[in-house]
Amino acid sequence: MIQIFSSFDNIRNLQASDFEWIESMAQAETHQPGTVLIKAGKFSPFIYLCLSGNLTATSTQADDSKQQLMEISAGELIGETSLLDDRPNLYSVTVTKTAQLLTIPKHNIEHRLQSDRDFAASFYHLLSINLSERLRKLTNLMGKQNIREGEPLRKVLVVFAVLNDSDISWMVANGRAEKAALNTVLIQQNRELFCLRDRV
Repeated sequence: MIQIFSSFDNIRNLQASDFEWIESMAQAETHQPGTVLIKAGKFSPFIYLCLSGNLTATSTQADDSKQQLMEISAGELIGETSLLDDRPNLYSVTVTKTAQLLTIPKHNIEHRLQSDRDFAASFYHLLSINLSERLRKLTNLMGKQNIREGEPLRKVLVVFAVLNDSDISWMVANGRAEKAALNTVLIQQNRELFCLRDRV
């Protein structure tokens, strides 16, 4: 199992001892297409690591239609944002292709985060990597689909609605406001980004 863990780029930053600990208290399960792992508006007692297969995250629109947010595949965590804000899940996750998942009790992760600072640092780094990958997926999805006006912002808020007042205060304290002239290119495709900017 450790070899499988280390093959996933998104969680490679964890140590071998972390993988061993996760394996010792997690359970491998196989879920068939149509299985709803996470329901929007509900709390889940588990965090999942996708080992194989595919899942889809969806949100419910005002007209009760389902809007696809992203696809989830091997190496990605599911339901982990509840560790950041302890709020009900913002979207539903459904298995679309037979998936093997590692089911991890949330309370075990929470206890380890509080008692092991090294693990906490590595795990929160892992969460930031996963959130970054989801933003990339979301951006690609918006580029491929005809998104209604206002929909991009709504999608981003659904996936990243985990910041609290202290997070905003930290960004204000560590960032700087800059004015950007019209048509200034802030981010270039396939170029590394060295800082985050807020247009004012």
